[in-house]
Amino acid sequence: AGDLDALFDAWGIQDAAQKSFLARIGGLPGALREVTNTIEIALMAAFGTGKPLSLDHLKGAARQRNVKLGML
Repeated sequence: AGDLDALFDAWGIQDAAQKSFLARIGGLPGALREVTNTIEIALMAAFGTGKPLSLDHLKGAARQRNVKLGML
């Protein structure tokens, strides 16, 4: 969890629901790279809409990356 916490701090992610969702991705193989790529795509989508990063952005990015989490 320390690596994920450092990643959340580096990206400025403070929302508990967003952290929880990303932690689920963090439990998969290649976790840190997968979490980073998901955050990057989500931030691009958020920036494109002119809105702050949301859980919906993260879920959409994970779907785009085809992350296998079951209930996306």
